[in-house]
Amino acid sequence: MQKLAKASAFLRHPLNARKRKAYRAQRLEALELGSYITLRPQPDPIFRALNPQIHSPTVGPTDGHAEQPKTSHPAISAIIPNYNHARFLEERVRSILDQKLGVSELIILDDASTDNSKDVIQKIASALPFPVTTVFNETNSGSIFSQWNKGLNLAQNELVWICESDDSCDSNFLQELASYFNDPSIMLAFGRVDYIDADGNPIREKNDHLDLSTFWREPRIASAYAWFNGPFGAKNVIANVGGCIFRRQRISSDLLSELCTYTICGDWFLYSNLARGGRIAYEPGARSYFRLHGKNSSVAALKGAAFYEEHIRISNALRKHYGIQATTLRLLLQNAWTQCTANLGEQAARMFARRNPLSEILRSKRSIQHILITMPEHLSLDAKTLIIRNANELSSGGTDVTLLVHGILADAPRGDFSPSIPILSHDVLNKLGSLQFLRTFGVSLVISNAPEADDDLLHGCRHLGVSYSQVSSNVPEIAFNAQFRGEGC
Repeated sequence: MQKLAKASAFLRHPLNARKRKAYRAQRLEALELGSYITLRPQPDPIFRALNPQIHSPTVGPTDGHAEQPKTSHPAISAIIPNYNHARFLEERVRSILDQKLGVSELIILDDASTDNSKDVIQKIASALPFPVTTVFNETNSGSIFSQWNKGLNLAQNELVWICESDDSCDSNFLQELASYFNDPSIMLAFGRVDYIDADGNPIREKNDHLDLSTFWREPRIASAYAWFNGPFGAKNVIANVGGCIFRRQRISSDLLSELCTYTICGDWFLYSNLARGGRIAYEPGARSYFRLHGKNSSVAALKGAAFYEEHIRISNALRKHYGIQATTLRLLLQNAWTQCTANLGEQAARMFARRNPLSEILRSKRSIQHILITMPEHLSLDAKTLIIRNANELSSGGTDVTLLVHGILADAPRGDFSPSIPILSHDVLNKLGSLQFLRTFGVSLVISNAPEADDDLLHGCRHLGVSYSQVSSNVPEIAFNAQFRGEGC
């Protein structure tokens, strides 16, 4: 693979060593991503989930969910966190206003900018034909992620789009992504992110790898477990947060504290938590633009040793959350090493390689449970209330929780469950079969409230060694709660 990338780079740039080096790294990335399909054939359900389950832009999801009209979608809040990007603010706001599918709310947060950002924001807000929420910090927060969290707390709508103040997007960006969220199992959807320079011109050498890879040419839907045991585990495939939208969720104080210790991999860490237990959609028709202009905080962080320390931290975090395996972890660390070589030089790269963190990371075990709760088609109000209360409690405590609904998905009480809990149709289980379903979603415990309908799941759990707990309608609440937490399974 290394030799093929090197040969391709020489043919592309025979007289320019710098461009050869950049192209070689990008070509290698394209080959690696392609290998998730070619090297992991159909028998492995985790990687199969990243291949055939394609969301068609005309017929809707192909996993058996009830189709919804393309015009139907949850409301969207757009959040613009800004720091010293006065030059780009008007273009950023224009790219939001020009969306064919409009946002329902706009929030602009300024983190004590030292340029004329405040004047520009006030001018923009006064000129818009709808109310805009603006917040101006008197002192800099010290973390972009604390600003994101402030925006999430202010947002009122089901979906959130965090729009970095120096970036842009095509006018159909939201239109392409929003309809995926008619499926209540989709927690995050993202599109293609292209790089542009300060003047908005494409940076060809950074965009070529997307054109070279066949992996990113078609829409894809897969479980978060499959994504993070695949391409999303090897690299942060959402190069910029403005390239995605997600369900608005509360970020716990513990998660926020951890998030704010990151300077470069925090978005990757956040995505892994936002999507937990659910599914992630990729839509190449939704294109956004990540502007590189020399003053980006992420670009500056590439030059610091903390960047590579954070890759070791994110490796540990993904290992503990999703149990990602050695092949994916090796690619993650290799990508960090490539960046280390390019930005800090060969000596720093050798020091990074000598640390050999892979063996230490692999000693960690998956420690975050994924609990699948099944809900029958007909259920008493008391039983349903109990399921909702316990599911929300488990989710708020950091456990990955997914609801599997028997019957019509549209009847699922989405509003009663925490937005951090994805809801799956039983049709997904029927289509995949119990063994592939449990593997693909990385389920570690099944709580069955519909034992008569869950025979296939029980068989799959016994075959795979997954814990299974059956809840009876006449069990007292104390016993029910014990089963709900998997005690005695």
